[in-house]
Amino acid sequence: MYRKMIYSVSRYIDKCVSQPAMLRVGYQSVAQAHTVFTNIQEQKISNHIKAFDDRFYGLTAEQCKQLAYSYAKSNNMTNVPLC
Repeated sequence: MYRKMIYSVSRYIDKCVSQPAMLRVGYQSVAQAHTVFTNIQEQKISNHIKAFDDRFYGLTAEQCKQLAYSYAKSNNMTNVPLC
């Protein structure tokens, strides 16, 4: 078993060296499939939350989640997780 692991690691290293552009590590494709907001929409929500904070009316983490959820539901967004 140990020998198989050595071969797997060496194949992985060889692939990294020979084809660095083809290497995909992480959850990028999964994250893209489960994305609810565009970058612009996310920035708008962020600015809205920061505006509350600037007015000394900070929101809790739970309130931020509820705000994002209600925004997604009101705009008929896809990939909205169930509460």
